[in-house]
Amino acid sequence: MCSNRLARHNTRKLLIGDVGIGGDAPIIVETMTKTPTIDVEATLAQIKSVADIGCKLVRVAVPDKDTLSVLPEVVAGSPIPVVFDIQFIPEYAISAIEAGASGVRLNPGNIRDIGAVREIAQLAKERCVHIRVGVNAGSLANEIKNRFGGITPEAMVYSAETHIGILEEENFSNIVVSLKAYDIHITLSANRLFSERYDYPLHIGITEAGYGSEGVVRSSVGLALILNSGIGNSIRVSLTGEPEDEIRIGVFVCHCGLNIAQVVDVKAVKEYAKGLEHVAVAQDLLYTCSQDSQERIKETIRKRRLSRVVIASCSPRGHEPLFRRTLEEAGLHPDLLEMANLREHCSWVHAEMGNMATEKAK
Repeated sequence: MCSNRLARHNTRKLLIGDVGIGGDAPIIVETMTKTPTIDVEATLAQIKSVADIGCKLVRVAVPDKDTLSVLPEVVAGSPIPVVFDIQFIPEYAISAIEAGASGVRLNPGNIRDIGAVREIAQLAKERCVHIRVGVNAGSLANEIKNRFGGITPEAMVYSAETHIGILEEENFSNIVVSLKAYDIHITLSANRLFSERYDYPLHIGITEAGYGSEGVVRSSVGLALILNSGIGNSIRVSLTGEPEDEIRIGVFVCHCGLNIAQVVDVKAVKEYAKGLEHVAVAQDLLYTCSQDSQERIKETIRKRRLSRVVIASCSPRGHEPLFRRTLEEAGLHPDLLEMANLREHCSWVHAEMGNMATEKAK
């Protein structure tokens, strides 16, 4: 989970299984299984694997009728809440809820039977199961695209509103919404527009981000922009690869997106560093490597609730173990330490309200 240091958009708080989402709950990182769901052993092994490294909620596909029979076994064997992903057949959502799911995801672009949505809402209300209204830009209904002139933020929000309206008519409010597109700008704008109108928790991500470094960069940039707009209650890094990679990167993006280092006057830092053998930079603060400085670093981390620390040193390799211990003693995971070599360069990334830039000095 990620700490909330920046001001967040105020949403209602829901409970999904035993995991809170929205309100004052920490932002959670989630993923989706990549195994055939009908292979229960492989699916549960993958869920346990991602749960062990920080996944708090997992989405599992329900692609066909044969899969319905194993849903209760998946729920019973999962160490974390399961949300079943329903794309086309609303009856599968009924079966998923009856199987004990913590939630179901409905795609408004693929499930348009109003009567069926009402039935799902009624059963979900009885079982205290949440419904995720998951809008995907690639599956927007043609009539909505025609109305708004294509895939636009307004079209995506309108698509979500159609299902939200039906659910609210059934006095159902246990709702999480996601608005995802491949285009970062459209995704960011859609989430901002939705947040202006509603207080339902938002699950955020960039859909079909891609392979390897391309997918990592696209997801990281998009998520950081949205998070730094004060929006997002759960995140997923959608990669063409293993779900474990999604969680590892998601945890890192979540921390950095929420608490990325502030812009630093690099020239001033280098001037200050003259005459000092070693300098440590925690946010905009400077410290030497003395015992007193280590205690001050720990105090700063605790007081400011930092979730990323940049250390500039003349000997990064030699002093990394010292600062890793300092972070760990302060209650911060040592992997969130970044070492920079003062002799070569100092670099900081600035992300504030969607404006990202990098400053370097050599």
